[in-house]
Amino acid sequence: MAREPNICNSPFAVCQRLTGPDLGRGYCLFVDNYSRAPALCDLLAANNTMCVGTVRQNRCHLPKDLMDQSLQTGQMDYRRPNQVLAIKWKDKREGQILRTKHLPNMREDATRTERKSKPDAVGDYTTHMPGIDFSDQIVSYNPFHHKTVE
Repeated sequence: MAREPNICNSPFAVCQRLTGPDLGRGYCLFVDNYSRAPALCDLLAANNTMCVGTVRQNRCHLPKDLMDQSLQTGQMDYRRPNQVLAIKWKDKREGQILRTKHLPNMREDATRTERKSKPDAVGDYTTHMPGIDFSDQIVSYNPFHHKTVE
C-alpha cells in the first residue's frame, strides 16, 4: 500500500496551499483566529493578497505593548509591524484583529438600541464571516464519534 508523502497541516501551511493559485490576484482573505498569524499576513501582503481576521491576544509575534494595554469601552489602539496592522479595541470585551487591507479608521454602527464606534476591519469581518461562524456552530451541535478499540 502506497503511503502519502508527509503533508504539514499547520494553519499556515493549509492557508498557503489553499491560496497558492490565487496569490497576486488582488483578493482579500477573511480568516478566523485559528489560522491567523502575523507571518501569514506578511506572506499574503507580499503577494498582493489582503487579509483580515481576529487573533488571540497571546499569539506570538504580536506587539507586546499593544496586547498588554488596558482599554476603556469604545477605545482603539494600533501598531503597524511590517505590512500588518494590529488593532486592539474594546466594546463589551477586548478584541484583537490583524489586517493588511484597511487603515485604522473607526466607523459608527447602529443597533436597535444604540450607536457604537468600531474599527472598519471589524465591520468588514462581521459582514464576510457569518457563514463560517454559522457552519462552525452547526458542526459543534453534532460531534462525530472517534473509532475506539473495545
